[in-house]
Amino acid sequence: VFNRLRVAALEESEAVKNGLLRDSRARKNRRETYINAASRAKWKTRAMRYLQKHRDRLRHLTPERRFGALYLQHLLELDVADRSLSEGARRFEDSYTDSFSDQFLLDATRARYVIRDEVFHFAEVAASTSSEDFMHRMKAAVQEVVPEELLPYVTLSMSQSGVAAMERGCLCAIVVSGGAQDVAYNLRPDEETEGAVLVTMQVHRHGFGQYLPDANKLVSNGGTAGLGDLDSDEESGPINCSRGHSRIFQEATLRWSGAAGTLEVLDFNEVIDIRRKGRAIPLEFVSEPLTRKIVLQSQQRPSVVEEDSASTVSFTCW
Repeated sequence: VFNRLRVAALEESEAVKNGLLRDSRARKNRRETYINAASRAKWKTRAMRYLQKHRDRLRHLTPERRFGALYLQHLLELDVADRSLSEGARRFEDSYTDSFSDQFLLDATRARYVIRDEVFHFAEVAASTSSEDFMHRMKAAVQEVVPEELLPYVTLSMSQSGVAAMERGCLCAIVVSGGAQDVAYNLRPDEETEGAVLVTMQVHRHGFGQYLPDANKLVSNGGTAGLGDLDSDEESGPINCSRGHSRIFQEATLRWSGAAGTLEVLDFNEVIDIRRKGRAIPLEFVSEPLTRKIVLQSQQRPSVVEEDSASTVSFTCW
């Protein structure tokens, strides 16, 4: 996990230096989290505490699911820590209104929410219902479930920010073209922990008929060169797939508790099912391997080649 984050930060630094990426103070602070060895070590230690606390639960997950859970845990913990930093030291540009994440307020009419078994989906409400009325009811429902001190953290995770963090922990190595994307959130009290709430977020992509492999992520698997009769003449462009049978599904469940926004990722799952000509395409051609060689090209240093290993049974996750 942290090798990938460090390498990504170094690559971003090179892109900024070469004028390929516009920089910002928050972006720079985020990179420094992983480039600085002391900072990286601090976050590794926090990640190890999470693994030790949830060892029994995590050992029943596949290595891929453990990797995703750890990745998401770290990214959301980083966001929580941001709220205690001065403006100049923050790594993100999140904003809030009356303790609600502004990103959540923007997304509220775009996704499907289930809040303590009540469905809020603006696309399905009566035409006479205004977005303001819808938002008023939905915010009230959230406040009935979530303690005031947890509102910033819970609502941020129930937005595009939370979904983006989840997707960074996924191993899908393709970009789909067309189709639909359904985003859903489920918020309810945690019956086992007083004052805590559970959030489940889901992203389901379906109905697409083409996909484009990410050659950088698939390079250790031979890219698409090994697809054989599944590849046809599409090596240089989008690859056709079965529109009605292919799907990508990602899901994570979080527990938020305590005044300081204590986070625990309880479950993580990803399903990549891409079909073509009645056959499922092997995962090695659509999913990034857990262990891969990373080659970082830099004008300032020779190429760096290192192993990037995800979690194993003994939880060596970096």
